[in-house]
This record gives sequence, C-alpha cells and structure tokens, in this order.
Amino acid sequence: MGPGGAGQPRMARCESLPERGWRAAVLERCRAYARQSLPRPLAVVTQHLTDREGLLGAGFSVADAYLWWALTLLRYAEVSLEPYPSLRAFYKRHRARPAVQEALRFEFEQHARAFQPSVAAVHATP
Repeated sequence: MGPGGAGQPRMARCESLPERGWRAAVLERCRAYARQSLPRPLAVVTQHLTDREGLLGAGFSVADAYLWWALTLLRYAEVSLEPYPSLRAFYKRHRARPAVQEALRFEFEQHARAFQPSVAAVHATP
C-alpha cells in the first residue's frame, strides 16, 4: 500500500478527494502539504532549466512531458509558478506545442463526452 492508502500515492489520492465527497478541510490539508513540500524541488528544477530548453538539454523528451503534466496539476494544489521563471517559460513553451494542443483538445472532448447524459439514459423509463 502506498503512502496515500489503497495503493495510491498521497497526492493522487488528494487530487481525487472532491469527486469522492470528502470535506473541504481534508482537501485543504492536501493543498497545504503540497505548498509546504514543493518549493525546494521546484527551485531545483527551475535552476536546472535556467540554461536548458528541457530537462535533458535541447529537444523534447518523455521527462519533459511528465514534468509538463506535473506542472499542470499544480493548479489543483493552488501552487503558483510565479516564483519560478524557468518553469513558467518551460510550461508555456511546451503548452504551445502542436502535439500538446491536440492531446489536450482530445482529452477535453473525451471528458465532456463522458459527462453528457446519453439520449437513451435521459428517456429511459424505470
């Protein structure tokens, strides 16, 4: 079992709290944990990216994709990238990539479709 219980990492479990009906106080504890624990690693990565386009230097790597996604999730913890100029630039640069734009468009469409009631379900009789 992982640190978050039920085999999930702590932040993954915190991230899904609203959908599970958990109280706002518990969600705020998760956000506080993230805000407390992330400044140091974010500072290390922002320093690393000061003179590099990506984590491994020039070019795009799987590591860059994972970092970009992790930075995307920071909004749920209410962690700002404002103090980290290299990370902000990294995030914006990769957000503008055509492949990222297409992937996000696809995910948003799939998410919206998953929450649209089907015509059959709306008109079904019990």
